[in-house]
Amino acid sequence: MWSLDRDPNAISKEFGSLNSMLASIGVPEERCETNLSENELHRISYHLTCVHAIQEGDISEKDGWDYIDSKCVYSYSNSLPRSFGGFSGGGIWSVEVKKSKSTGKLSVGKAALVGVSFYETKIENKVRYMRGHFVRSIYDMAWRNFG
Repeated sequence: MWSLDRDPNAISKEFGSLNSMLASIGVPEERCETNLSENELHRISYHLTCVHAIQEGDISEKDGWDYIDSKCVYSYSNSLPRSFGGFSGGGIWSVEVKKSKSTGKLSVGKAALVGVSFYETKIENKVRYMRGHFVRSIYDMAWRNFG
């Protein structure tokens, strides 16, 4: 469980700056399968995590709401879905990655919820953007006004 009753300034400072690693998490409908029979429902869901790093220009603000845009590049070497329908409402987590000096292995350190996905752009020139509400939107605007 992750509480939204947190200081957005502290979260932004520690987890929402340039080059912070993000993991956008969701369940794209096109990768799921639902089978219905007379008395049963079988659902196979495909959980997807897209990893991004915050780049210059990815964070924007409009009317007091802040947004994060994450770039998805479609190439032959990845298997991104053609549609992220069903991904909306999925969390965007900022994850600290550490590298052991002795072994060189990577590990996950601290993490924080920094956003919630809600929109995808059209694919143009093999690129689309996933948009989410960012730190201030979820901790200030949504939680404090509606929570």
